[in-house]
Amino acid sequence: MANKTAISWTGYTLNPIITGCTPVSPGCGRCWANDSAHRMKNNPNPKISNRYRFAFDFHVHRDLMAYDLEKFDKIGGVPKLVFLGSMTDLFQGRVPLDVLQAIVDKTQENSQHYYMFLTKRPARMSRLLHDGLENIGPNLGFGTTIEMAEYQEDDRVIVLQDRAEYLADIKEAHPGNMTFVSYEPALGPLSRGEYTYFPDTSRLWGDLDKVDWIIAGGESGSDCRLPERRFDWFKEVRDFCVSHGVTFHYKQGGGNSYCKHSDHKAKGCRLLDGQLWDQFPRQILQHFGGRPF
Repeated sequence: MANKTAISWTGYTLNPIITGCTPVSPGCGRCWANDSAHRMKNNPNPKISNRYRFAFDFHVHRDLMAYDLEKFDKIGGVPKLVFLGSMTDLFQGRVPLDVLQAIVDKTQENSQHYYMFLTKRPARMSRLLHDGLENIGPNLGFGTTIEMAEYQEDDRVIVLQDRAEYLADIKEAHPGNMTFVSYEPALGPLSRGEYTYFPDTSRLWGDLDKVDWIIAGGESGSDCRLPERRFDWFKEVRDFCVSHGVTFHYKQGGGNSYCKHSDHKAKGCRLLDGQLWDQFPRQILQHFGGRPF
C-alpha cells in the first residue's frame, strides 16, 4: 500500500518498480532521496535492503513489478492523494514505456484516488503524453520541478523556467488534467532577469501563468542551501499567483533553525507574512469534493 507522508501537498507516497535517479540540475545537489536510498540499502529488513541494494543507482525492478502493481489495489477504498515516484523520477529516459503504462493503467483501475507525477524531465513527459502513454484519466496530475528560473554555468545561461513550456503542451493535449510546478528547493528567483535582460517585463514569468498550481518551499535537511533572499522570492511567487489566478501552496521556508522559531513552529514552518498558504487546485478539490485532507 501507499505510505502516509508529512509532505504538506500530498497525503501518501508510492514508489513502484523504479529506484534511483541521476542528477540533472542544481536542485539535485542535496537530494534527500539519495540519502534515504543509501540508508535503506543497509536496512535490517531484507525486503527494504533488497529493493535498495543498488542504493540510488538507477534500476528497474522487474522482479518486483507484479508485487508493486498490487500495491495500488491495497491503497484502500477511501480516496487518497498520492505522490507517485517520490524516491525517483518516473520520467527519466531509462524508464521503459511498458513500465510507465502499467503504472498508469493501475491508477485507472483504482480511480477513486488522485495521483501526481513530478519530474525534472518534462520534455519526455510531454512527448509520452502526446504519443505513447494511453489511458490518461482526469485523476492524474503532471508537474515539474523548477528550482530557479535560470543560472549561469561557465559562459552559458541555463534556463530552467522553460520546463513550464512542456506543462503548457501537456495542458493542450490533456486540458482536464492538472499541471503544477514544484519550486523546491528554491535556489534562485522563479522569474527571469537575473542573467538576461528582458525589455518586455511581462515575459519574465514565461508560461508559469498557464499552470494550475505552484508549490514553493526551501531546502531542508543536513547541509541545506538557504539563500538569504528566498523569502523575497516566495512572496514574489505568491503575488504572481494571486494576480494570475494560479493556486499557491507554501510548503515551508527551509532549514532546521528556521523551523525552531516560535512564530512558525505551530504551523510547521509554513507561515508566509504570518499567513498559511495551503491551497489545492480546482481539479483536486473537484475530485475529493473539497480538500483532500
